[in-house]
Amino acid sequence: MDWTQVEERIVEDDRNKWDRKAAAEELRIVPDGLLDVGIARFALSELATSQMCQRLGIPVLYYRRLPHELQAVVANHDFGRLHENAYLLRGKDEWVRAFLSTDYVAYNNAHIAETVKELLQQAEVSVKSFVLEETHLCLKVISEEVIDRDSGLKAGIMIGNSEVGTGSISIEPFVYRLACTNDLVVSKEQGFRHPHTRLTVDELRKGTALAISIAFKVASKSFQSLTSAACDPASDRLSKECFRGATVDAFILTRRAVTHIHRQR
Repeated sequence: MDWTQVEERIVEDDRNKWDRKAAAEELRIVPDGLLDVGIARFALSELATSQMCQRLGIPVLYYRRLPHELQAVVANHDFGRLHENAYLLRGKDEWVRAFLSTDYVAYNNAHIAETVKELLQQAEVSVKSFVLEETHLCLKVISEEVIDRDSGLKAGIMIGNSEVGTGSISIEPFVYRLACTNDLVVSKEQGFRHPHTRLTVDELRKGTALAISIAFKVASKSFQSLTSAACDPASDRLSKECFRGATVDAFILTRRAVTHIHRQR
């Protein structure tokens, strides 16, 4: 898969998506189980139903067992009780795909694609894999410059996102080996992760751009450690220390960048 295909998949997936902020007093569940938002009625996805119940304080399993008429009674009572609250509804076509807090910042898959394209358009990279589902995006990009052809090793980064509140923005460096089905994630615990809150879309874009840039540097450093260890078994211990140092440096630098963005606000 090339980058054009990734962009086309995201554009196609974005078709007919919509967002709407609504006060609790504007919302009600009608007897057929649909959500009335004043201008139209929409079906709730399984995820959106769970998120709505969570925000209204309704046990999800209990709500699902109820017939539609009783679901309307229970949900509408809580919409009235929480009438001062507001929510972000994320939909597609006639469905509400997510029922979120208004604190949620909609940093979409298209934003991820734009950021990656801007950073990597001048670099020799290729798309190793791309998964786009209803709840998650996962993109693996590998370098065609940082490569050892004898061992089949390449440096890469893994990018994750969720538009519906089921995951943070994540950037993780990894080392790809052609002969293996799995990739060596340099350090999942030290990867960059940030929830869809507290920052603006522009600030998230800047933080993501910096994290991607650092992640490639970390992957490259780890790649060099691996190739050195392959040539000199005695350097294996040193390579592990390089791994640890590289990932900690990336973690610190990325967190500092986010902190710096916060202070500038």
